[in-house]
Amino acid sequence: MLKNTVEFKDLPEDILNMIFESPSYTITMVASKHVVFNVNDFEGKELSTDDIEIIKRVSKVFNQAYIRFLDLQQVEIQAQKTQIELSLERIRSQVTAMQASSDLFDIVVTMRNEFLSLGHEADYFWHMKWAKDNYEMSMTAEDGGRLGMVITVPKFVHEEIENLHQWEKSDSPYFVLALNGKDAWDYIEKMNTYGK
Repeated sequence: MLKNTVEFKDLPEDILNMIFESPSYTITMVASKHVVFNVNDFEGKELSTDDIEIIKRVSKVFNQAYIRFLDLQQVEIQAQKTQIELSLERIRSQVTAMQASSDLFDIVVTMRNEFLSLGHEADYFWHMKWAKDNYEMSMTAEDGGRLGMVITVPKFVHEEIENLHQWEKSDSPYFVLALNGKDAWDYIEKMNTYGK
């Protein structure tokens, strides 16, 4: 048990010595639906009936608190789902109201703001239109304002990033491109060099 459980494998040496040098070991357990309370004794003592009754009462109170915690957790999850749906609806409304392709810049800004309002972090938000031989990229300013910058980047910039290139040929709806500092700068440098 000491060797194979996360809770016990790193016990300090003095505690291990106390355990192995103790003349006896008594464990009293009170189980409820969500928890087991253990009381350990290394001196040959057993808990009294009154002590066990107290632990039972503590267990019941903890169980009630944990059920309340689960209820609140479900309420929070539902509230978050509602917030996501409201954010999506605001974006859908703006898409429906588009009058010109340039309105897409405003939608990208709205998407970034909604993403932030849901508690996520974001600097630039990009929109990328895929063509046969290149990408048309537009992005927000770093502060989230409408920048309206559009550049055309050749396809080979992405083709040189193998996992990104494989994803673009797949049917998967999303991909996370995680780059270390050097690779990120290389990627940005290529976009600046070859983008028009």
